[in-house]
Amino acid sequence: MKQQSLNEKNSLVVTYEEKRQKNYENGYKELQQHQQLLCEQEKRVQREREEREYKRELELQKQKIIKNVKNK
Repeated sequence: MKQQSLNEKNSLVVTYEEKRQKNYENGYKELQQHQQLLCEQEKRVQREREEREYKRELELQKQKIIKNVKNK
């Protein structure tokens, strides 16, 4: 009788450990997905910023050219 009770307890401990491990793995997977989304968002924001700066530089160059042409 005691042996059966001990086996049941061991079964519960293993089950708890398995649940804990599964929970840890799920949390880690969710964390990685969140980090990946943040990384992609940061890259997108950086690309948008670089594109705005590039367009701004082009506009400034156009204005300089127009100004130089008018002054001649």
